[in-house]
Amino acid sequence: MLLVGLVVCTCTELFSQELRVTGVYQGKSIFIQNPLFVEREEACVTRIFVNNVPLKLDYKSSALEVSFSEKELYVPVTVLVKHQPDCTPKILNEDAVRFHSAFSFTELQLNDTALYWRTKGERVNSKYTVEKLFFDGWEYDQEVASVGNFEGSDYSVFPDLKEGINKFRIKYEATGTGRYLFSEEMEHVYYPEPIRIFPLSVTRNLNLSRVADYEISTTEGYTILTGRGKVIELERLRRGEYFITVENTIEKFIKN
Repeated sequence: MLLVGLVVCTCTELFSQELRVTGVYQGKSIFIQNPLFVEREEACVTRIFVNNVPLKLDYKSSALEVSFSEKELYVPVTVLVKHQPDCTPKILNEDAVRFHSAFSFTELQLNDTALYWRTKGERVNSKYTVEKLFFDGWEYDQEVASVGNFEGSDYSVFPDLKEGINKFRIKYEATGTGRYLFSEEMEHVYYPEPIRIFPLSVTRNLNLSRVADYEISTTEGYTILTGRGKVIELERLRRGEYFITVENTIEKFIKN
């Protein structure tokens, strides 16, 4: 879930040594006042994490800067400040990650077949862009127009998953404002069952156990048909032997 406001809490009991800031990166750094213990040659802050990644900082400095230099604008960020139990660091500019918007992603799910999300606070004529991570860059996958229901809306799409790790995020853009927000990143490891091809003696249709890309070729290696689907119509194909390639599977079949 994406929290678009700012939450600052110093919890007691078990988590008394943590200060957490959650919000949206808007191109500004966060500055943290870091009390020093001269006699102990120590500082209050011991470690800072951004989205669970530790920062390399001079923690003996009285002022610490969290710059988010490698983050994209309007992505969700969580800063976790670990500190000594007998002191409290101070966030000097809390508004740096406060995003003044009623919109938020309230639920995100990604599984073998669908990507689902729920929102609240969306505007009329806004839109969602689903993006998929390819190597080190995010690329357009598909676009969905918003319902425009301020109270809450549900959406789902059916992305093309590749075997292994798949990462997606959703970009919300309110038309005419020039502002947008990203959801948290969703990751799903996809290992589909080996695809089944049947029957291997065909009169009319060749069937796949699930939707997939396929290629049909002659025994001499010439490709004669490509496509994507679950049922392949072969009624007009000449009689003989052929090969079908689906993902990493190659099968020989006979057209009667």
